[in-house]
Amino acid sequence: MRKLIGTIPKNTVEQIRVGIEEYKGYQLLDIRVYFIADDDEPHPTKKGISINLELFDEFYDLVKKAAKEIARVKAAAAASKN
Repeated sequence: MRKLIGTIPKNTVEQIRVGIEEYKGYQLLDIRVYFIADDDEPHPTKKGISINLELFDEFYDLVKKAAKEIARVKAAAAASKN
């Protein structure tokens, strides 16, 4: 990954990495699952998405909408427990 922005654990052997890549002259936001191999180094899988930076604002708008929906679902689940 050309510029790693951050990593979060997915499970004991995988992590989700976010970074900026360049591919065939295009700048891309890459969100990808990596696995930790026997050499204790992270290796990329095919699981993920690369988004042209030209489309980032549209993608970010969708993520904000998803965050609102997730908050609504969590609130409904918490309310149903009471």
